[in-house]
Amino acid sequence: MLNVVSLPQIDFPKGFLWGTATAAHQVEGNDIFSANHYREITQDYPEKAGIACDHYERYPEDFKLMKELKHTAYRMSIAWSRIEPAEGVHDEEALAHYIAMLNMLKELGIKTFVTLSHGSKPQWFSAKGDFKIRENIKYFERHVQYLVPGIADLVDFWLVINEFNIGGGPALEDVGNFRANSLIAHAKGYHIIKQYSDRPISSAHALRACLPEDAFDRFDRQFADLDDWLSNEFFFHAIRTGEIVLPFRDGEFVSELKDSLDYWAINYYCKRIISARKAKVDGKWPTATHLRMIDKEFYLEDFYPEGLTAGLCRLKDKPVFLTENGVCADDDRWRIVKL
Repeated sequence: MLNVVSLPQIDFPKGFLWGTATAAHQVEGNDIFSANHYREITQDYPEKAGIACDHYERYPEDFKLMKELKHTAYRMSIAWSRIEPAEGVHDEEALAHYIAMLNMLKELGIKTFVTLSHGSKPQWFSAKGDFKIRENIKYFERHVQYLVPGIADLVDFWLVINEFNIGGGPALEDVGNFRANSLIAHAKGYHIIKQYSDRPISSAHALRACLPEDAFDRFDRQFADLDDWLSNEFFFHAIRTGEIVLPFRDGEFVSELKDSLDYWAINYYCKRIISARKAKVDGKWPTATHLRMIDKEFYLEDFYPEGLTAGLCRLKDKPVFLTENGVCADDDRWRIVKL
């Protein structure tokens, strides 16, 4: 395990971007037209977004705090659910609101990383089957075509979709369809954005360190390799070659997918322990790295920086930005670093 106490002094280069990352549904509050909101009010969710921290209304205060903290970048998402609350109906006031947010960030000298789809898909889109149905990609294309021209001059870095590489639900058929179709939606979004902007484009990838529970058990190793393919390698391979290869479905080549990414956008948190003998394949964490930072079971209870280092070694062909990273802690002493 990496001993962070013994790390040498690290000097970050001039111009290095330090920033904040958010998702609209998690911070804005009152995202009442989103599929996430619909699930929260119809299912037994232990935590509901509700008003959240009211970022939608209080963003001027939040942006000033970022400036005081000397942040130089802000990753935000624009809620599709606010822009198109009903199918084919666009809310111009919502678009104007996001333009005002982006203008303020420009005035403060904060670089903008803008995600077009990050957990705020409209409920009507979810009811049609989301990206599990290929025919639904056209609705996302229409959304991107509407949204991008109005904000193109205010965006420094684009992110088309967030973390579709770990989405799709528990059924393997749904997983394959969702991830394959999301790849194509990403590519179509990429090429639409290119019509209006010369700024770098990506989609945020949830980098998963997939480790066997028993490193000497062949079944654990094989299941860990499969999880890595399902989570990581299918995405890297598709971007590099245009070929979509996912388990239990025919492979396909999509020419517009090849090289449809200008930088790797990496979200990283912790490792996943894989057991071939568990139906959901989740194995046990070693107690040595299990850190109870909040008083509930949560997947961010493990400390594994090596997973990021190893994962980045697979991504030497393009620039890399870490677009999410952090811990869930009640006590800020877990996350404070003295610089």
